[in-house]
Amino acid sequence: MDAILHVLRRLVAVSVALAVSLGSAYAEDYFLTIGGGPTATNNQVSLEKNVLYIQRILAAADVPQSHQIYLFADGTDPGRDLHEIDPHLVSALPHALLARLTGNTRHFEFKFRSNEIPHLRGPATRANVVASLQELASRTKAGDRVFIYLTGHGGRGKPTSNGRFYLWHNASMTVREFVAELDRFKPEVKVICVMVQCYSGSFANIIFEGGDPKKPTAPHARVGFFATVETRPAAGCTPDIEEENYREYSSYYWAALFGSTRTGKGLEMPDYDGDGVVSLDEAHAFVLIEGDTIDIPVKTSEAYLRRFSPRNREGAVSLDQPYEELLELADPVDRVVLEKLSEQFKLTGSDRVQQAKQLSARLQKQRQQLLQEASRQSRAARTHARTIYGAVVAKFPELRNAWRPDAHELLRTKGEEVTKFIQSQAAFQAFQSAHAKAESLRAEALEKERQWARLQRFLRVLEDVVLEANLRKFCEEKVVARYDRIRALEHEPFLKFGSNAAGQPHAGTDHAPGHPHTTSAGGCR
Repeated sequence: MDAILHVLRRLVAVSVALAVSLGSAYAEDYFLTIGGGPTATNNQVSLEKNVLYIQRILAAADVPQSHQIYLFADGTDPGRDLHEIDPHLVSALPHALLARLTGNTRHFEFKFRSNEIPHLRGPATRANVVASLQELASRTKAGDRVFIYLTGHGGRGKPTSNGRFYLWHNASMTVREFVAELDRFKPEVKVICVMVQCYSGSFANIIFEGGDPKKPTAPHARVGFFATVETRPAAGCTPDIEEENYREYSSYYWAALFGSTRTGKGLEMPDYDGDGVVSLDEAHAFVLIEGDTIDIPVKTSEAYLRRFSPRNREGAVSLDQPYEELLELADPVDRVVLEKLSEQFKLTGSDRVQQAKQLSARLQKQRQQLLQEASRQSRAARTHARTIYGAVVAKFPELRNAWRPDAHELLRTKGEEVTKFIQSQAAFQAFQSAHAKAESLRAEALEKERQWARLQRFLRVLEDVVLEANLRKFCEEKVVARYDRIRALEHEPFLKFGSNAAGQPHAGTDHAPGHPHTTSAGGCR
């Protein structure tokens, strides 16, 4: 009964916060998309297609072009700023064979071109990011929302809470530098980030002053959804031109909100709480359930819980409690996530936490064994490759150095002869076999990591349930109220699609000025 009352109190608190926000005057949405890698060799075609995908979504929603800003790689410069796989280069012989024999396959199969994104404001430089944020800060008013979508690359922070995203010309911006720009917005302007770069979870710290989780909560209304935790790389960023092969956070996230995949396939709207609207956090939950990646996605409210929810208090809720008791404490969205992930791994009974931990350990062990065997096969392949290459340069000494002009001439005029010679070597079949085995083992290891990541999502959501229960049980009202405001903003709708369709502009949500300002250095005082 206590658990049921706890959930009811929580739902009432969040509903009140959301009702207040939905009752505000009409507000506007603005969108800033920052995309691309720091150089052409680190700017994959999938990043371009991510930007084109969000453009299609916003066009379908009739979002005014004046409310959209796009920064990507080198912008409208005609120079070649991204790369994609060229199928002809992948199978080009003898060049592909020689590249594999020498281990010089990096960038071999790529072709480079200029991006083809319309409506670009300019390149994704640090100066343009700062200028765009300043422009939006000056244009927006209380209740407006600013969506910031970052589809690019990221780096691990030192400390890890201060990660970075990379910009054109090998520039970057850290969490704390980013927050310094977000501080220009009025506290009542809602900033919502969707960031899919490696180590992006560090940007969940935008809710703290200066982006530092050791400091008080910032008074600004801002939240975010991030591909993975601050200590792990993210999935995605591929030179593959086939979009149906893309497995990364935003592919799932935008599809959940749009009601259609990036290739046009419809999907059932993930209205997990049954209120007729797919919210931002329900799209995030959809990724947790369906995302077939190595990612462990996070959102800002989790950073808040990990900062302020007390641990090891007498009478505190614990992960050691039966699963059924923890499930009763979960909100409707988290409950669906937990039950769906339980089904995927056939977790049953009261000790699902222990089952998930044990299965995680087995998967990690199996993955390490697979990677060790893959390394052994790779070493064998390299041994055979050296033998074959030695025979090749003995017969065709010009190929000792690929930069020699006569090496290119030899491959142009005698390429077929070189190919047949390589394939005739006694070690060639053994080389091919070892190389193929190594690739297969790595693919199997990657699948184990994907399964492991899904289990971490299950355990993390359960941990969030425990932390929220303890926050409400032990912390002051102002600390809980600030959490409810973050959750209400995370639970807002995105745009009017599918079951959301109303044909009307959405009402902005207004956080009351002067958020409760928590000043404790830790715990929930």
